Amino acid sequence: MQGGLQAWSAHVEKQQIDLPAGCKGGRVLVSFKISSLAKVDSAQVVEGLCEVVDLNAMEIARSSGPWNPAVKDSVAVDSWVTFPIFYRYSKRR
Repeated sequence: MQGGLQAWSAHVEKQQIDLPAGCKGGRVLVSFKISSLAKVDSAQVVEGLCEVVDLNAMEIARSSGPWNPAVKDSVAVDSWVTFPIFYRYSKRR
């Protein structure tokens, strides 16, 4: 993400929901493709917690960006990245 990990962390914090009742805290691994045009094309949960939280993690990924695309032989190319998003019971807002 343009702005690096600091920008990603700020984006996650802004978009992240509080845990719903009945959903344990923990880590969601979300994987998504960054296109050669610096946009997120798709997202998927690799390891999830519960449906509501997993959907939130995918929305966080989809709404992120713009990204710096990967470069191979001086040409921007599509690439996949995977990031953890941690959910805890504490109030974040």
